[in-house]
Order: sequence, then C-alpha cells, then structure tokens
Amino acid sequence: MRFSVVFFILNLLYSIGSCYAQNSIVIERARVFDGEKFIGKKNILIKDSVIKKISNFKIKGSFTRIDGRGKTLVPALINAHVHAYFPQHLEEAAKAGVLTVMDMGGFEKGQKHLYNVITKGNSAS
Repeated sequence: MRFSVVFFILNLLYSIGSCYAQNSIVIERARVFDGEKFIGKKNILIKDSVIKKISNFKIKGSFTRIDGRGKTLVPALINAHVHAYFPQHLEEAAKAGVLTVMDMGGFEKGQKHLYNVITKGNSAS
C-alpha cells in the first residue's frame, strides 16, 4: 500500500512554520508512527511550533487545519554517516526530515566555514 510521508518534527514545521509561526495548526486524521509502532489515525495540535496534543477525537477551536488523510507522520530521521561540507548540506537534510547527522569529516575547504558557523555563530552565507 502506497502512502505519502510527512516528517513532522522539522520538515512539516520547516515548510509551513514560517507561514504559521505564531498560529496553531491541527493536522487531522493522519496515521502516526511514534518511532516504534503505528499508533493509529490521530489529530495533532501544533501551537507555536510545538506539538501540544495528540488525540483520537476532533480538536475543537479556530485553527488552521491540514487534512492528514493518506499521510503518515513520523519522527525526524537520523543519518549516521554524512559529509557535510557546507551549511547548505545541513539545510537540505533538514528539509528532507533528517534532523540529526553525524559528520564524518573531510578536508574540503568548506569544512572550516561550516565549523565556524556551528562554533562561533557566524553567518552561513
């Protein structure tokens, strides 16, 4: 059975978070995988980019609503072998739902820039 996957930890919030950063969002009737097992179709309330409620019942209130039917929500993914030479590599991973990476290093000149961005907070651009 084919179903599309929505990565809720960052991918969903990253893609819609800028539009609804201070608002509440309800994802309705989405199949939820908690990292170990499927827990069924749920309604999820996200407020100020934080998951506030996961419910079997309709979440009442005036919220932006996303139809989750045919979608599966899963935790963010981990990639344990990455060569992230530039900040853009981490941004691309986050957009794909990969929020934890283990950088295997390298000698590319971009690596020094990435190190400075992470340790000193310098701009990624």
